[in-house]
Amino acid sequence: MRSERALFALHGLALGLALAAALAWPRVGEPALLVPLGADRMARAFAWADGERAEYLAIDPAGGRVIARIPSNHSLMRALANGIVPVAARTPGCAARSNGRTLQWKN
Repeated sequence: MRSERALFALHGLALGLALAAALAWPRVGEPALLVPLGADRMARAFAWADGERAEYLAIDPAGGRVIARIPSNHSLMRALANGIVPVAARTPGCAARSNGRTLQWKN
């Protein structure tokens, strides 16, 4: 009986982590907060964004944050390989412009 409860708890935890990862994973064309791990954080985020030709949306040198638009799914995998965790940035300041109007992201 105890092992069944532990198994159900483990499955529930795995489901919760998978759901959280799916919600935090940015889609192509959406803005993402680049969270580099380790030393030289800002330099690594800039090097990745320049190498992928990602469009910068916001740069906060004091907080060490970079928000860039994700160009492709392959670039997301290369970001993870470089020690950068991309987190979806769904804020009103990261909206697209079309014909002079601001379009909100549909999330």
